[in-house]
Amino acid sequence: MTTGFKLYTLPVLILLLSACNKQEVSAPSCRVDTNFHSGFKSSGTCLVRVENKLLALTYSDNTYDLPTRKNLPNESGQCAAHRAVWEDTGLNVQVSAPLGVLENGSWLYACHMHGGFDGSEINIPVPSWANKQLLNIAFIDPFTIDVKQWRQPDDFINVRDGYIASKQLQKPQLDNTP
Repeated sequence: MTTGFKLYTLPVLILLLSACNKQEVSAPSCRVDTNFHSGFKSSGTCLVRVENKLLALTYSDNTYDLPTRKNLPNESGQCAAHRAVWEDTGLNVQVSAPLGVLENGSWLYACHMHGGFDGSEINIPVPSWANKQLLNIAFIDPFTIDVKQWRQPDDFINVRDGYIASKQLQKPQLDNTP
């Protein structure tokens, strides 16, 4: 009788212990616009432009940067950029055209967000799984900040150039007026 009790309590104990553990959130599949699939095997950086604002990460040293990741084996730069945004913000973007190469060798890609963001959002909370040095996620005007406020100053001009180039790649909004 005690053997049956032990066999029954073991699964219950495992279930209770696993419920107390922090659950990890699975990353979404890489979303790349098929019109702009580059296939470059490199680090990737996402430049997300919403209206006239740039999605930027704010760090504990009061600097800004864009989501960037080194690519994993057999991962394209576009998928590395997609993963960077997910890991830093929890947002699932669509990666499109390459905008250039940053000084650190990372490809800069235009990325598009959906879901009702208009660039007026202030201090979007950082997901619990993100880098602990991230303070918040914000939409900024890249022309109102100084190069000293950029985490990677050598990339600042390329980021601004990419921001300007991304204007042409923004998805047109449908006008629903009769």
